[in-house]
Amino acid sequence: MKKLGPNAQCPRGSGEKYKKCCRRKKFDRVGNEDGGIRKAIAMTPELRALLQEQFERFRKRFGGDPEPDEPIFFDQPPLERSEFHTARDMRRAGLAPELVYAFEKTGPLVSEINRDLIPEKDLEEWDAAIEEHFEKKESGELDDSREPLK
Repeated sequence: MKKLGPNAQCPRGSGEKYKKCCRRKKFDRVGNEDGGIRKAIAMTPELRALLQEQFERFRKRFGGDPEPDEPIFFDQPPLERSEFHTARDMRRAGLAPELVYAFEKTGPLVSEINRDLIPEKDLEEWDAAIEEHFEKKESGELDDSREPLK
């Protein structure tokens, strides 16, 4: 994999050079042999151990390594179920309703810790969802005055 040069067009489609757009994020953009570009994020030791463990579980169950199009985390609940439980737990923890709304609307959970890892387009969607929450609440279209779930 080859790192994207600072003067290349940003693959995000902003029209800016990579160095002026996404280079400051905590990941690299790398090109592959097919000409595609993807994010490359350094793995923490914990993530590396988790992946190793999951590969072993895959090998034990299926008798070999996964193919490129096979899910490594084959034994996880459907994403919709995980998102439902995450939103429920966010409410139980007393997170601000606009954050729960934005999570349900966009998918990612944006925080100060991970904000610099999230592409600008996704941050714009997150911020728009927060704004939409307040607009709907003000117009009476949304009522989030209920108590957090117990």
